[in-house]
Order: sequence, then C-alpha cells, then structure tokens
Amino acid sequence: MIKKLLKIVVLIIIFVLLGMTILVMRKFVILHRLDELSKKFENIENYSYNVIGYNPDYNEKAQITGITTYVKGNKYLINGNRYEQGDNNKDVSMFYSDGIDEIGIWIRSNGIKSTTVNGINSTTIDGVTTVTESLTITGNPSKLTELGMPCSYSWLKELKNIGSSKISTDECNSQKCYFIQVKGIAELEPDKETKIWVNKETGIIVRQIDNDCVYDYKYSVNNVKDSDIVKPEI
Repeated sequence: MIKKLLKIVVLIIIFVLLGMTILVMRKFVILHRLDELSKKFENIENYSYNVIGYNPDYNEKAQITGITTYVKGNKYLINGNRYEQGDNNKDVSMFYSDGIDEIGIWIRSNGIKSTTVNGINSTTIDGVTTVTESLTITGNPSKLTELGMPCSYSWLKELKNIGSSKISTDECNSQKCYFIQVKGIAELEPDKETKIWVNKETGIIVRQIDNDCVYDYKYSVNNVKDSDIVKPEI
C-alpha cells in the first residue's frame, strides 16, 4: 500500500515538473520568436515613430507626453511635448541632426527657452540670455530599436526570469498581441510588474505599462520624406 502511494506521489511530482518544463519552454519559444522578428527592424534607416505616454495619477491629472520621431538615413527630427490634461500650457522640445549640425530646442511653459547648437547652449530667462558649453544633446537613433522609449527588447536578455513571466494572447490597439507580465525590468521600481503588449507578427511593442505610466506606440516604415525633417530656425 505504501509503495503504491509512493509511486502515485512520484508520478504526480513528475507530471508537475513536466508541466512546468513545458510552460517554460513555451515562453522561451515565444520570446525567442519575438526577438528574431524584432531584429528585422534593427537596420531600417527610414521610419517614423510616435509614442503617447500618460500617468493618470500624477497630481490628480493625467500628465501626457507625446514624442514623434522621423528618421531618414543620417538625418532625424524628434518633436516632443508634455502637458497636463485640460491645461493649455505645454513644455515643447525639438531635436534635429543631419550629420553636420545638431540642434536642440526646449521651450517650457514658464517661458524659459533653451537652445543647443553643436554643443553651445543658450538659455533665456526673463529676457536675459546665458551662453554655455553643453554636452551632445542626443545620439542618432539610427536603429528602430534604439529610440528613447523602447519599441523592442532583446527579449531573452531583458526577461531574465522567464519562469516568472506570464504570457497570454490579447488584442491591443486593434492588433493581435502577446500580453507579457513580468517583474524586474522597470527602471524606477523594479519590484513592480511591467505589462507589455507585443505585436505577434513584428515583435514590436504596441503598449507598455511601466511604473504606473501607460505608453502607446505607433510606427511607420519607409514613408519618411525629406520634407518631414526640416532644420529648425533658431
């Protein structure tokens, strides 16, 4: 009788371990496939990219950040703005580079304006302008996977603890996605769970919820024209 019970217990343990192994292998296969799909976008040199981020709990209002990036060859233009829902005051930023000139412009809602041209920064406060040297404003986002906010991960590298992640299917922004829930990758609060919706066919992020902030992403490939990247007037 005892031997039979032991056999049953051993069989149960084997089946449980086998089930866990199958689940982990399924996650590995999905993440590996997403990683391979996203690599197709690494060397694209003509694309546009838009992200809208918001935190509904910030100061009892939704603080909204919008970033639109255009890249064509060695030229790029990044337009950004930040504001609170229902408020007309915005912080506006613009970054431009054509391989020769590199320009950054910040216009804050309080009237302060900063301009960086090839490493020289000018800041105007109450009509008084101060000129100083500055560091390089940004790196050229020559790859779709190297933008300021992630549109793709090296999945196997970032999701170190595959076993603890949860992967299911879902629809987000009218796209069929894998819905991934995982802890340990949020920069500010790594103990919090990060939720990521990834397009099944491209391996590119559609939506991410990180540190209570929601980010929605949109991409377009091989549609950027020279007229989309105009050098800003200082």
